[in-house]
Amino acid sequence: MRTLCPLAHNPHCTILAKYGQIRTADRHGLTWVELIICIGIIAVLCAFLLPATRNARRAVRKLECLNNIRQIGIATFEVDPVF
Repeated sequence: MRTLCPLAHNPHCTILAKYGQIRTADRHGLTWVELIICIGIIAVLCAFLLPATRNARRAVRKLECLNNIRQIGIATFEVDPVF
């Protein structure tokens, strides 16, 4: 009898192979369940990533605004006091 287990010397493996409980190694690709789980994991990671990018953009806008106000303040003090 040919076993489906790559470890043919293992008695537990040969018993399982005798009753057909080990799948063959010729299966390629993903099943639908595995594909749905992968898509779900990617969706959860994106859900964590979007608020972080939103907060980073908000921080950048705040820094730009503060930088502009700072530049205006520097410009007003650097004006020549001729007037």
